[in-house]
Amino acid sequence: MQASVMSGPVQTVESPLITWNAPGVSPAPVSQTVSQGVRRAEALIAAHPDTPFTVDGLARAVGVSTRSLSRGFQRLRGYGPMAAVRRARLDRVRLELLTWMKA
Repeated sequence: MQASVMSGPVQTVESPLITWNAPGVSPAPVSQTVSQGVRRAEALIAAHPDTPFTVDGLARAVGVSTRSLSRGFQRLRGYGPMAAVRRARLDRVRLELLTWMKA
């Protein structure tokens, strides 16, 4: 049996997993509790960048579920909570290097 090749326009199948972040498509709104949790997590990370954070630990510390915190970061910031930790640490190292180079 030989496979046939279809000609003509290709239909696009949209899935919430694929299109929620597509240009022109707004993701589902994030609850106020989750957005506050993301902001509290960012403040905690900024205040203690050397702390060995985990997503579970951050979520417990700010009072939201692990999944809510991860999804909230992704929807509000475009990256996850551990990427926020990494960014904070890199920013701190960058600042220390710039300060050291000026001295």
